[in-house]
Amino acid sequence: MLEKTKLDMPIVLTRLREHKKIKDELMFHINNQDANRIYSDSHEDLDITRCDWNVDREVPRQWLEVLRPHLAIELDNIYKELGYSKYDVKNIWFQQYATNGVHGWHVHVDCQWTNVYYVDMPDDCPQTEIINPYNQKEIIKVDVKEGDILTFPSFVIHRAPVNKSNKTKTIISFNSDADIEGGYYNE
Repeated sequence: MLEKTKLDMPIVLTRLREHKKIKDELMFHINNQDANRIYSDSHEDLDITRCDWNVDREVPRQWLEVLRPHLAIELDNIYKELGYSKYDVKNIWFQQYATNGVHGWHVHVDCQWTNVYYVDMPDDCPQTEIINPYNQKEIIKVDVKEGDILTFPSFVIHRAPVNKSNKTKTIISFNSDADIEGGYYNE
């Protein structure tokens, strides 16, 4: 059996300050973006109503142009608070969950951080859940609201539970890496 040392795990919950200002324009562009349904006939816990993950990266994403300057300000603050001097967003995409939409337990690979921005989060839509990595049994419901940005280590198992609401939830997810400048490993 592995000996575990329990350390605090960084989970950051902050708000996009300009959310109310850009939400309508962002939603307009997301709703008009090329997108696909992502689902599995063999796994009932994967049914993302609309997503641009599989859309060619060369296809223009006007929603990203609207979001980018506002998100950069927040990410500068998030990673500075965590002790990093630089970061890199590796992938960014949107996901929409209509009634019965779901994204089962998963992790994000080839990155250090998972980030979720809640663009449209009606009150009766389900919140992100994560599994406590220390005991693998406790499910933690993260109390997120529209306009929030959630950042956590990419190895943390998480999910978007089934949306039983008749309203659609829209999020923007992205993977990122962070680093320090002038550290011992950069000499």
